[in-house]
Amino acid sequence: MHTTPTTPWYQSAACTDLDLDTFYSAKSATTAVATCKACPVRQACLDAALDEERSSTAPYRHGIRGGTGPDARHRMYKNRARQATADTEAVAAPPKPPSPYRAKLNDAQRADIRARYEAGGTLAGLARTYSVSAPTIRRTVKDILRVPPTGCGTTGGYRAHRSRGEDACRPCKAAHADADRRLRTTGTSKRLAAG
Repeated sequence: MHTTPTTPWYQSAACTDLDLDTFYSAKSATTAVATCKACPVRQACLDAALDEERSSTAPYRHGIRGGTGPDARHRMYKNRARQATADTEAVAAPPKPPSPYRAKLNDAQRADIRARYEAGGTLAGLARTYSVSAPTIRRTVKDILRVPPTGCGTTGGYRAHRSRGEDACRPCKAAHADADRRLRTTGTSKRLAAG
C-alpha cells in the first residue's frame, strides 16, 4: 500500500495491520497479492495507484498495489489512456456541415436553376435559394448554359478547354491553329507588330 493515508478508503484496507515491506519485497509478493485479493477496497487502491503513477514510467512503479505489480499497472494505465482517447475522439465535435463552396447540385436542382435564371433570376438570389455560394451558382449556370469561357478565340482559351478535358470550341481551335502556323513559319507564336 501507499505509505501515507491520503484517501478515506485506506482505513478499510485489509493491509493496514501488515508490514509495508510485504508489498515492496519480491520474497513476499505472493502474500501481498493474496491479501489484496481478499481486500474490500482493492479496486479503490488500484485506481489510486493508477492515478498516482500515471506520469511515471515503468522503472518508477514499485510494489504490489490493488493486487497488481508495477508492470501490470503500467499496462492497465496504457489501456485506460488508450480507451480515454478513443472515447474522447468518439464524443468529440459533431461533424461539420458541408461547405457551400463545395456544394453538389442534383439534376432536378440544376434544371430548376436553369429555368429560374432564364426567367430573370439573379445569381445572388439563386445562391440564397439553394444555400450555396455565389461561385457555385456561377459555375453551375455557366455549365448549364454552356457559356463559352472568357478568352474564347485565343490560345489561352484553347488551353483552358483542354485543361478541363473539353473539346475546344471553333474560335479557340482556329486561334490555336493560327498560332501553330506562326510558330512554324516565323519561329514564334506571337503576332508580329504592324509596321
